[in-house]
Amino acid sequence: MLEYYSRIIERFIDVPSGVDLEDFVMQCIAAIHPPTYVLSHMEGQISECLCYHLLRTEPERFIGFPGCDSVEDVLAKKDEILHFTYHATLCHDFGKINIIDTIFVYGRKLLDMEFNIIRSHPVMGAELLAAHQGTRTYADVARGHHRWHNDKGGYPEDFITANSPYKIILDLALCADCMDAATDMVGRSYNKGKTLHDYINELKEGAGTRYAAWLPELLERKEVYEDLEYMLTQGRADIYRNTYKLLRSVQEKA
Repeated sequence: MLEYYSRIIERFIDVPSGVDLEDFVMQCIAAIHPPTYVLSHMEGQISECLCYHLLRTEPERFIGFPGCDSVEDVLAKKDEILHFTYHATLCHDFGKINIIDTIFVYGRKLLDMEFNIIRSHPVMGAELLAAHQGTRTYADVARGHHRWHNDKGGYPEDFITANSPYKIILDLALCADCMDAATDMVGRSYNKGKTLHDYINELKEGAGTRYAAWLPELLERKEVYEDLEYMLTQGRADIYRNTYKLLRSVQEKA
């Protein structure tokens, strides 16, 4: 099934008024590996939440985003920025579609070869997204979501996030990815699952290196913390429940 889906995706053709690449790949991920489907939605929502609050409190940080040369530009494009942030993060793990069999390895440490395969997913995802008009602008987020804020750690090593016009979105996507990974106790069975408070303490330790220096202050704002706490508990449970209903519905129709 993995080979079957991979070949279809490789040959996917955009058709006006038809199913686009984003929807099609998300359906494939749901069928092959539901936990990756869930985490993609989780991280898309977390990124969007952080983006919303950052636009509200520090819109100047988005200067440099395409079409945004001033705070006035940022505020005029805030809906576009939010839309981009959610969908780019939703698509950031598309490179995993070809390596689900490696991601399925639980209960033991990965071999070096397996770890290297997993580390290839940002580049594979970026190449897939760049090949289609509707997702082309999301390629940098896929390629750089495991690269550190200061470009001195993470992977791929040859990608410089500072050169991307989507640098601010990369900072949000990295935070969302790490937050979801740290706090998830269901889809990532290798984790014990940390609290949001625990994750923020880790964030502080990596602020200025792995993470943007302004992120801890953003996450500690009362309204942001409360939104994230809800998303990581009730919100995550809702996504798992809706995913189960989706798959059950497909199974019943089949």
